[in-house]
Amino acid sequence: MNQLKIATRLGLLVGVMATLLLAIGSLGLYGMTRSDQALDTVYKDRTVPITQLSEIQYLQLRSLLSIVNAQMIASSASMSKAATEVQNNSRQAAELWAAYQASSMRPEETKMALAYGEIQKKYLQEGLEPAL
Repeated sequence: MNQLKIATRLGLLVGVMATLLLAIGSLGLYGMTRSDQALDTVYKDRTVPITQLSEIQYLQLRSLLSIVNAQMIASSASMSKAATEVQNNSRQAAELWAAYQASSMRPEETKMALAYGEIQKKYLQEGLEPAL
């Protein structure tokens, strides 16, 4: 190594450093890609379903408020308007629920979803529909 000229040594040093720089950069890009994939999975499996459940909750609350307002006003026009809104909200909630059930769930989430589906069906049949 002592027999090499300084220019050759510097060239080798720059070459080794450039190779290390490329290797470390590639490793960083690989790590970022893996992280992006993991976050994409979290987004699709957790964030989107939470948004769907939140929207379902909003639609149910909106239906309940429509019925209460219609009963307070106590006119046939307000009751028919409330009935239309409740039907639209129920349809939208059913679509969101179907999309939620199509998402990937853990076993305990599947159990809770089935229990909720039964409770929701009972709520619609014994709660909202008779109120209209």
